[in-house]
Amino acid sequence: MSDVRVTTDAQITPTSDFANVVQILEPTGADQAQVCGHDIALLILDRNINLPQYVTPTINPPMSAPAYSTSVTTIGYGVDTPTDDAGATAGVRRILENVGLQCVPDDSAFDDCLSSANQNLFTAAEFESGVASTCEGDSGSSAFDQGSFDPGKWVSFGVLSRGGVSSDGTTCIDPIYERFDAWGQFLIDGAKSAASIGGYGPPTWVNEQPVVQAASVASTGGCSAAAPRGSARLSWRMGVIGALALALWVARRSRANA
Repeated sequence: MSDVRVTTDAQITPTSDFANVVQILEPTGADQAQVCGHDIALLILDRNINLPQYVTPTINPPMSAPAYSTSVTTIGYGVDTPTDDAGATAGVRRILENVGLQCVPDDSAFDDCLSSANQNLFTAAEFESGVASTCEGDSGSSAFDQGSFDPGKWVSFGVLSRGGVSSDGTTCIDPIYERFDAWGQFLIDGAKSAASIGGYGPPTWVNEQPVVQAASVASTGGCSAAAPRGSARLSWRMGVIGALALALWVARRSRANA
């Protein structure tokens, strides 16, 4: 854990204000060796970080509820393009709004993530957003409900697990996220634990009753391959939800390949 640190700075530099991670929480019973449907963890920091507003995960109602929109805002620190092998463009927090959701399991408004063509690529604990919305280094970032984001509310559907690159190597494609509503109780327990350690009151959403349980949703679908649809190679995996404490100010820059 000593090499894991967190910052809310808009640009990551050697002099950024980092908080150290003192504890990493993983879901009880989750098969962390299986990326698909289990790529989530929580970080407890060595100090409290005060922000004007914090993120609310979609636990109840779940992300497929009519209360939410069918597009998201994505935010991350990754590279602008998959052609940046040196990572020169990484480390700056960027935002891309109005990204359409492509695939949400058990939601008739979208393609069926769990169809026979996709059954080795997804589990019901995941969803997919639009092409060219995230890239390598964005893993661990959130997809925010656009309808909530527009009036200034930070409501997140989930955390980025993995993605791919187009066959010509020029575009990042198929971002696949871990659903927060699939791990509602885990998030609630983690938030309570962090609040107890930090000496502050837990957020109001910890009182919500999870609607979708990980035990049932993660086992649906036969995902055995980490590669998203159409990918030629994978982006790295670093599925942690530090995005739950994301700062309000972001660098409003569209991605070069969007």
